[in-house]
Amino acid sequence: MKRFYIRWIPVLLSLAAASAILIYWAPGENPPDTWSLTIDSTGGTHRFAVELALTPQARVRGLMFREDLADDAGMLFVYDRPGVQTMWMKDTPLSLDMLFLDPDGVIRRIVRDTVPRSSATIISPRDILYVLELRAGVTHRLGIEAGDQVRNLPSPDQSSGPSSR
Repeated sequence: MKRFYIRWIPVLLSLAAASAILIYWAPGENPPDTWSLTIDSTGGTHRFAVELALTPQARVRGLMFREDLADDAGMLFVYDRPGVQTMWMKDTPLSLDMLFLDPDGVIRRIVRDTVPRSSATIISPRDILYVLELRAGVTHRLGIEAGDQVRNLPSPDQSSGPSSR
């Protein structure tokens, strides 16, 4: 009888691990803690609560499979060092506005109304440290333009998720 239980332990552990992975990757999962940031534009100061994509895995996942995104929410991709960043919309059913930010938080380019589920590559200007994704139309409605300032950005050496904001 003992041999029977010992034989099933690896199977049960494998099933538990697979379940944990499926729960982690499930579309519609609850967003993690958020980071508060503001954008100063000619239309005023606009506040957003954004999820942080700090790791390569989180940056690959992005907003894939998300069906909804509030107008004051988004995702901030934080890179280790400035460079040319590439994005795409594969498996993302929402249209987004992508804001490419330099290390000082200045918006250098905005790609508005991206095409959902597109595999086309969206390329940033040089020396981009952050990419901010917002719901499509938000930047136009709020008057956010290239040259505007994003404030309260996390440092690129942030190694874990947000703690207290």
